Amino acid sequence: MTEIIARFEIVTPLFMSGFDQSVPELRLASIKSEIAFWWRAIKFQSYFSAGQEITPVEMHTALDRLHQDECALFGSARDGQGQFLLKLVDCNIDRKTDFQKLNKLNIGAKYLGYGIEGKRSCFEQGEFSVAIKFRKKAPETSVAEICRAMRIFGLLGGLGARKRRGFGSIRLISLTGSPGGHDFAPPSSIEQYQKQIRDAAGKRVVSGRDFPLSAIAAETDIRIWAGDFPNWRDALNALGDEFLMYRSWGSGGMVAGRQSRKNFESDHDWFKRAYCSAANGGHNPDNWNQRNARIPERANFGLPHNYFKSHPGGKNLKLEIKPNADWERRASPLLFHITKIGNKFVPVAIHFANKFLPSRARLHRVQGRTDFPFQANSGVIRDFLDGSVRAASGQANSTGSEKKPFATHKVFSQS
Repeated sequence: MTEIIARFEIVTPLFMSGFDQSVPELRLASIKSEIAFWWRAIKFQSYFSAGQEITPVEMHTALDRLHQDECALFGSARDGQGQFLLKLVDCNIDRKTDFQKLNKLNIGAKYLGYGIEGKRSCFEQGEFSVAIKFRKKAPETSVAEICRAMRIFGLLGGLGARKRRGFGSIRLISLTGSPGGHDFAPPSSIEQYQKQIRDAAGKRVVSGRDFPLSAIAAETDIRIWAGDFPNWRDALNALGDEFLMYRSWGSGGMVAGRQSRKNFESDHDWFKRAYCSAANGGHNPDNWNQRNARIPERANFGLPHNYFKSHPGGKNLKLEIKPNADWERRASPLLFHITKIGNKFVPVAIHFANKFLPSRARLHRVQGRTDFPFQANSGVIRDFLDGSVRAASGQANSTGSEKKPFATHKVFSQS
């Protein structure tokens, strides 16, 4: 029976628990789910040939094959146990705290941690190992695929709440028992880190624009922050500040005490018209929909996308944008991760430029009771990564990022 053991380090506070959210807990089911996510991310492109123009029938066939292979490898309620067993071993996680006690978190880190502040406890740091025991009949290809998934998971992944925003980032320290004796050692430089990601990701010779899942393909863009930080707090704070300054318009020309970059002017004006109308008592949702038949660009960061503003007279306004379908969420295609190179902490951004919504999907503006077509635009995220302006054409007052921290270090040079 083949056994591999992966040891991980918790890089940023990990918010994971069971029924009682005041008690942090590492859950095997959640760890297995994340391994499966990254397995799908690197597996799906293998069902197509290099440069293939994928037809709808071929896409459907590939999705069926992916589902069958995942059930066989990971197990399912219908098919029973998979080809391996997962077990937590050798946990060394001593520090438990809650969000409020995480010292020196500025507004940037709090922005990334929106929704968990004051509500959950976490593991602030520590290490744990996962043992994977394969069944006797498990083919060598399955062992190799899981090892590869563990590598990419340990290079880019995370666990728990707000894992897509940099919390719960984990780092693979070692991977022993790999086929052919190809054990893993953590990278000692950014260059080694980039190479390990490329090796785990595969050749990326297929376009993934129409992939209906988060999967690595030709358009996948992974950026590494230019510079490093002495601790995870500073890394999260800087990352959150950059994200906040790009997305937020602010108030009175200021965002968190700094000059606003005035990005997304059209989004700001769209909501301002709605708020002014409601505050003056003349808000007619149906009439307002006819005059403002659009969806904010920032919906490209994930759904639902909410707007709220209070009013001294009690005429508060909340607008909610969500898919008009049986599902109400679309996870952000932009993931953040904090990696650790030696004793330094470095932010990483992963952009899965796959299909944002199903074809002909419409977004539902709840308060207006109206559906609108929405054309996803990956340029909204690419401009953030490039440190560019995102504003109305010709808006001279808009400014990009001075530092452009993600603009230069691209893992995939052709992205």
